[in-house]
Amino acid sequence: MWNPVQSTRRARLITEPPHSHGLPGISQRATWRGAVAHRTRKANAIYRHELYSTWHLMLQRCYNPNATAYRHYGGRGIGVFLPWHNSRIFIGEIEALIGPRPGLLTLDRIDNDWHYEPGNVQWANQTTQCINRRHTIEVMLDGEPMSLKTACRERFGLTQGRYLWICKYLREGMTFEEAISCYQIDPSRLKLIQLPRKRRPK
Repeated sequence: MWNPVQSTRRARLITEPPHSHGLPGISQRATWRGAVAHRTRKANAIYRHELYSTWHLMLQRCYNPNATAYRHYGGRGIGVFLPWHNSRIFIGEIEALIGPRPGLLTLDRIDNDWHYEPGNVQWANQTTQCINRRHTIEVMLDGEPMSLKTACRERFGLTQGRYLWICKYLREGMTFEEAISCYQIDPSRLKLIQLPRKRRPK
């Protein structure tokens, strides 16, 4: 038997859009899809940030024993400032501390034997990073700082073998001037700044 009250109620269920969370006209499924899309956009924004890969590779070097460079970082006890384990915090603080990455520079530790932490990071080019390595012999050529390897190979045209012989002479106790003079390098042009540093205690 036809009931006008039930018919009206049924008509409303068919024609009126469902409500969700007190928002008229928005279905529960639409709300859920919108929330997922919002979270996805926020996540993708982080993944697309130019410092995200810097953050990811930094953690890999320090904490993944299977990473290629692990022995030079995590294997030596190098770690990452705990709050920087979160990509959003890392990106925000790095840009606040040393600014956005300029050009093709990469993240470098000022003290090569210490952790990635506030006060010990900088943007550096390849030359600066080479000089900053713990095995690097730092020299000054005609007033320009560089590594001994760079000076020997690029400025004096010495082979890798001759550069390694100079390093061997230094390890055996020969003075810097004597070692470079073996290959006709003028000691007045090339000055020693620092021999390889001893490892900093943990």
